[in-house]
Amino acid sequence: MALDTAYATRKKDYSTPGQVDFTRTDEVVKFVEKHYREPGPHRQQLERQWFLNICQYVGLQYHTFDQASHSLALPQAPPWRVRLVCNRLQQIVQKRTAKMLRQRPVWNVIPASNDTDDQSRAICGNRVAKYYWRHLQMDTQLVKALTWLGTCGNVFLSPIWDPEKERP
Repeated sequence: MALDTAYATRKKDYSTPGQVDFTRTDEVVKFVEKHYREPGPHRQQLERQWFLNICQYVGLQYHTFDQASHSLALPQAPPWRVRLVCNRLQQIVQKRTAKMLRQRPVWNVIPASNDTDDQSRAICGNRVAKYYWRHLQMDTQLVKALTWLGTCGNVFLSPIWDPEKERP
């Protein structure tokens, strides 16, 4: 009996999905906030690798990750050593990016019904989507995102709407 009350009064740490009651929204929010704000050792290990990959891509092949200062550092080398930089990674990433850019994203707005009013709205929606793709220079953003994908192995894109920003 004492074990049951001790288990019931124990504070939840929300570290695993099995400890979360997904029918209660407050517990789901706490779980997501905990994992969003606290990166944990696994993400830190990935971030170290991402930093090293970016260094390799920009030509800083001799940099290492310093565990003590949690930053990138260039280790000391003897004065007689010449550090040769031959960046083959940049060519590989650019080639993969070019291959992924062969087929550009296509925007299609699908009408809700066969009504002519819905079809004309879908055509207008297609034009608006194409306009904003050009106006916001999304081709440049797409190249940057695909380069990041080739360098680090993943990329995260999230559309954000700012209602306070002035319209073009």
